[in-house]
Amino acid sequence: METFVKIPQIDLPRYINEMIETIHNRDFDEFSSLKRTI
Repeated sequence: METFVKIPQIDLPRYINEMIETIHNRDFDEFSSLKRTI
């Protein structure tokens, strides 16, 4: 699956940081839920 996101050039660093935080938080949440079940 491909995802395309249009990002305004002016706010590029802010959008990149938000995407990284979102991905990190999502992955961390999945890991935490797995850890609790073990």
